[in-house]
Amino acid sequence: MGCLSRKSLQLYLLALALPPLLKNLVRITGVEPARR
Repeated sequence: MGCLSRKSLQLYLLALALPPLLKNLVRITGVEPARR
C-alpha cells in the first residue's frame, strides 16, 4: 500500500511540475501562445 501511495504522490508532484516545464519548453522553442 505504501508503495502505491508513494507512486500516487510522485504522479501528483509530476502533474504539479509539468505546467512550468511546458512553459519553459514553449519559451525555448520561441512559440509563445497568444492567449497567455
